[in-house]
Amino acid sequence: MEYEFSERQWDLLKHLPFQIFVIVAGADGIIDEKEVRKFQKQFKNAESLENELHRDLLLSAYAEDMDKYLAASPSAVRNAHNAKSIVPMLTQKLSPADYERFILSLYRSAVEIARASGGGLFRSGISKKETKALAAMAEMFGLEPEKFKKIK
Repeated sequence: MEYEFSERQWDLLKHLPFQIFVIVAGADGIIDEKEVRKFQKQFKNAESLENELHRDLLLSAYAEDMDKYLAASPSAVRNAHNAKSIVPMLTQKLSPADYERFILSLYRSAVEIARASGGGLFRSGISKKETKALAAMAEMFGLEPEKFKKIK
């Protein structure tokens, strides 16, 4: 996949994984240590990601200061607004297939983070609030729910 983003656009995109992390991990009001560790692990294992854009974003952000991005992403509401504002740029710069693959890659990461807290009363390890946040994410990026339901 080839993509060209301006420096400003790339800076906006580098925040997207952090925004999604806060939206999903913070959906239940608690971002716990297991979720943070899972997110950090995703950055450390970024080179193994199949989606090139997702991989390049994580590697670029990891090369900088992760704390800087997390500090800039305190509010789930603000994160949802900021993430949604990136959609027109992405749909303009990426082919529909590349856009879908990129968003599905981000979604898989979000599911892993939601599961990180694990078990408890929820069989899947994903709380009802996190499930709603994941559904909102699918809607926010304009992809069909059926594609997201396949990801377990």
